[in-house]
Amino acid sequence: MIFFPNAKINIGLNIVKKRPDGYHNIKSLMYPIPLRDVLEIRPNSGSKTNFIQTGLDLGMGKTEDNLVMKAYHLVKMNFPSMPNLDIHLHKVIPSQAGLGGGSSDAAYALRLMNRVLALNLSDEQLFGYASQIGSDCPFFLQDEPKYVTGCGNIFNDTDVNLSGWWLSLVKSPQGISTKEAYANVIPRLSRVRYDKMYDIKWWRPRLRNDFELYAFRKYPLLKRYKELLYAKGAKFASMSGSGTCLYALSEEKLDLADFKHYRNTFLWQHKLR
Repeated sequence: MIFFPNAKINIGLNIVKKRPDGYHNIKSLMYPIPLRDVLEIRPNSGSKTNFIQTGLDLGMGKTEDNLVMKAYHLVKMNFPSMPNLDIHLHKVIPSQAGLGGGSSDAAYALRLMNRVLALNLSDEQLFGYASQIGSDCPFFLQDEPKYVTGCGNIFNDTDVNLSGWWLSLVKSPQGISTKEAYANVIPRLSRVRYDKMYDIKWWRPRLRNDFELYAFRKYPLLKRYKELLYAKGAKFASMSGSGTCLYALSEEKLDLADFKHYRNTFLWQHKLR
């Protein structure tokens, strides 16, 4: 069976407080987007589970460190008699982009294993597994726009709807790991009401991504990307999450030709529905 794990963007992202457990409380609005990986899982009759990854070269480390495999081992601990699997992950979502690609892959792996192997896991059980993998992971079990609080694990409904808007993604070849980003962020309170987002034209002067301060200082090209997106006609532009992907929302499709002069820049556009 094949699923298509999708990415997300953060519309505003405030790091409110560092917690005693080492995590951070945040405020953000997470919105699913139709940039998708491909994930296939099939039972096999062999002596081991096989994992292969194709698509974007993400500088893949050890197989066991992949979040899909972490999801597999979590489930295997509680279902030791489940069969071995053939797992094929085709990467389209770039890494260290702040788009949640790895978390989405893991969440969809949980959903796929539950269906393919008829494990009958409840939504609460799936949420528990996903929470052990990463803060973003539970979001992709629902895959609906959510106002997010806590350490990214408390979800509230929102009426934000970006249907009809053009979304443009521009990802530089430089990367910032989640660990590095959080180590250099300065928590600060935010008065933004993410449950009352109003019109998109209200966002630019009010919404911020707290990771931009460090990222733009380390990689000035990212700041240039954001300025260029606004110059091209974006109504709102921002980094997504803690990664080095900038996104723009616009009423018309933006001309991204100038970005092609920057080597190894990932570009993607889609009219949201």
